[in-house]
Amino acid sequence: MLSWQPLKTLSESNLVVEDFEAMIKLPSSGACVQKWVGPFHEPSLRNGPTDFVGRGHIIEQVLEKVRPREANGRCQRTAIKGLGGVGKTQIALEVASRVYKEDHNYCVFWVSAVDAATFENGYREIGQKLNIQGINAEEVDLKSLVKTALSRYPSDWLLVIDNVDDTDLFFGQSTSLEKYLPFTRESAGYKGSILYTTRNHKAAVKLAMGPGYIIEVREMNRSESHILLRNNIGPVRENDPENTTRLLDFLCDLPLAIRQAGAYIHRNSMTVGEYLSLCQSNDENLVKLLSEGFEDQGSYGPGKPIATSLLISFEHIVHNDPLAAQYLEFMSFLAEKDIPESILSPREDRLKMSEAIGTLKGYAFISEDRQGLYHTHRLVRLVMRNWLKQRAIEKVLGPEAPETLTSMNNLASSLESQRKYKEAEDLYRQTLQLSKKCLDLKLPIRSLA
Repeated sequence: MLSWQPLKTLSESNLVVEDFEAMIKLPSSGACVQKWVGPFHEPSLRNGPTDFVGRGHIIEQVLEKVRPREANGRCQRTAIKGLGGVGKTQIALEVASRVYKEDHNYCVFWVSAVDAATFENGYREIGQKLNIQGINAEEVDLKSLVKTALSRYPSDWLLVIDNVDDTDLFFGQSTSLEKYLPFTRESAGYKGSILYTTRNHKAAVKLAMGPGYIIEVREMNRSESHILLRNNIGPVRENDPENTTRLLDFLCDLPLAIRQAGAYIHRNSMTVGEYLSLCQSNDENLVKLLSEGFEDQGSYGPGKPIATSLLISFEHIVHNDPLAAQYLEFMSFLAEKDIPESILSPREDRLKMSEAIGTLKGYAFISEDRQGLYHTHRLVRLVMRNWLKQRAIEKVLGPEAPETLTSMNNLASSLESQRKYKEAEDLYRQTLQLSKKCLDLKLPIRSLA
């Protein structure tokens, strides 16, 4: 067992961060007290996530980046980024498991960064499992202590920091968790590596060592989706190729949505066709299905529904980039595809507008084609429309109802001029319905003529 020097409280010693190094007595050699520290079972006690499927190319990419290279005075820093529900945590867990199994001298630590308290609790667990004396003292700066301990640790290690989505939490003036990230030294003879997961592209850019250390994760390919669904519902219920393909199309091959659908089908002894019929019956039923909780062995507790995961991302956008949130709300009412930039508010500063669009792209909520037209993610649009419907119509439209309806009418006219008659008709009908609602609520409406 490792031996550590007793730790005085900060009030007794008036120490600053750098002074912690003198307070920690590290062993001259040896392995970790506990090689796997985190919320998931130790890999030697399981065979990896029970439903982990495919992702071979991405796994190899990440493994290549996180394996410590020649000492360079700092940790390797790699980020896995992608849409909420795309499987980032599962990939990080698989990578950590493989690293742990391949090298028995390797230490793996896992921390969730959902909020400051969760991050601190994760660091506290690391300190406790490494037997750092004084880690539970009331006045100790435990994050600084764990940072220094890992920075000088006499073994190669991997630290996974999951859910680094809030840039204010990591880079803001009040919290700035970034300053508690460990580093390694050339003289130590050992090397550390940090792997982040995030749905926020801007966070990935700030945290990773460079563009080559940002690994983007997209939806599964169809073969992987089929296997994942079969693993969750059994081969008998999945033996319906036509409806299975239609369901996977409907779920956009998102792993979280597939696991959630599989859990519902299995729990209710349904067929894939029956579940698909429920999804297609109406938007209300579909949103309810996407909001159903489920058991998920590869998460921190009960499985987080895909609708909840997407709304968490939206909350981050609302907080960090209100203009981007406004654009997403607006786009969700317009159409799923072929939204021209010209329909967005021309009154906004061009720089702010570009940054807002960049935020939505960074969260994978929208994409842009070669013609400069924007497309919203199908499930994102569905969840957003439902969220907006749950708000009072006055709050959805408010004083900007005239501009909103005018823009919708202009877009319909633009689609009509492009001979996209069906899309134009649908949008005209939406505009008319919203206009009637505004009249019922006695909201002002500008002439659409």
